[in-house]
Parts: sequence; C-alpha cells; structure tokens
Amino acid sequence: MPVYTYTTLNDPLATGGTNAYGINDLGQIVGEYGGDGGFHGFLYSGGTYVTLDDPLASGITLTPATIPTASSIAAAFTPPSTLPRP
Repeated sequence: MPVYTYTTLNDPLATGGTNAYGINDLGQIVGEYGGDGGFHGFLYSGGTYVTLDDPLASGITLTPATIPTASSIAAAFTPPSTLPRP
C-alpha cells in the first residue's frame, strides 16, 4: 500500500486563505493566497513559499494553475475592472 503525506498549506502572508491548484512529481505546489488587498500567486517548494506576482502588472491577479515541471508554471491572470476590455 502506498504511503502518502498530508501537508497543510497556509501561506504566511495570507489573510484571506490559501488555495492550491497544481502539484508536480517533485511535490512543488502552485496556487494563490488572499492578502494585502488582493490575491497573489505562490509556489510552495521544499517547505518555502515564494510569491508569484508580475512586478509590472498593477492590480492584476496572477493565478498559477499547473506546474508540469520544475522549470515551468502555467498561470492565468485577471485584470482589474478599470482596464479597457476588447
């Protein structure tokens, strides 16, 4: 029978919850957390959280959706309602 490990995810910067959306074969996890007036993406790897935000994107929510390998993360972004829509 396989042995599984349960890990509680609670980003230390989160004030509005932590949500996991993807995990790869190395156990790296991507998701988003609520805090600091909005949502932010994160990578959890080796017991450490790394915030994933586009430094040039003010007001845009970056939501990592999957992490197929150790060197790539697929994400979606949601622009603020103040940006013009096509």
